[in-house]
Amino acid sequence: MRLNRLFYKQVEFWLGCLIILAGLWSIGTKLLTLDWWLALVEILIGLALVVDCLIDSARQ
Repeated sequence: MRLNRLFYKQVEFWLGCLIILAGLWSIGTKLLTLDWWLALVEILIGLALVVDCLIDSARQ
């Protein structure tokens, strides 16, 4: 497992950043409501996209 040095050139990285920002923007609702849980899931999906782009895989 190596760091992908060109991660910023991938669309998935920028999409993950936008999803994280959207989730952080909408997480200000009341705790443990449906909107709060959806925002939390949105942030986790964005983090998964960013981490996936940072790890160098054998994509062809």
